[in-house]
Amino acid sequence: MTDATSAELTIKVGEVILEDSRYNEDDWQGIGIVVTFFQGSQRCSGYRYFADGSFKAGNPRRAGDLIDKVEELREHMRENGEGAFAQCLIHITKPDYALRIQYEHDDPRRWSPDGPSADMSAFADLLRP
Repeated sequence: MTDATSAELTIKVGEVILEDSRYNEDDWQGIGIVVTFFQGSQRCSGYRYFADGSFKAGNPRRAGDLIDKVEELREHMRENGEGAFAQCLIHITKPDYALRIQYEHDDPRRWSPDGPSADMSAFADLLRP
């Protein structure tokens, strides 16, 4: 049921991420970012993944721009009858910069950490492309 506007907004979400200076700093192989809309708030969490299997936490430096663009996509999808999602998981992978977005409509904690911890590797693995 995706229309041309949803497709265009999806591409713009990817552009906002790839144009952010955080992702020009090192040689990542994949990016995983979850954006959550819950009880009137929005937040994002993300990781960069490297060829050696390691990862590094870090949201886009312009996370507000990303949240705004995802919110625009979310609102359009709601108006278009596709439903307003509670979370979305965004993956970008090299070498072809493939973009994939998964949507969660019911559980706003599907892609959330189990709780605060010094070891966030389980959460990083959950978001891994």
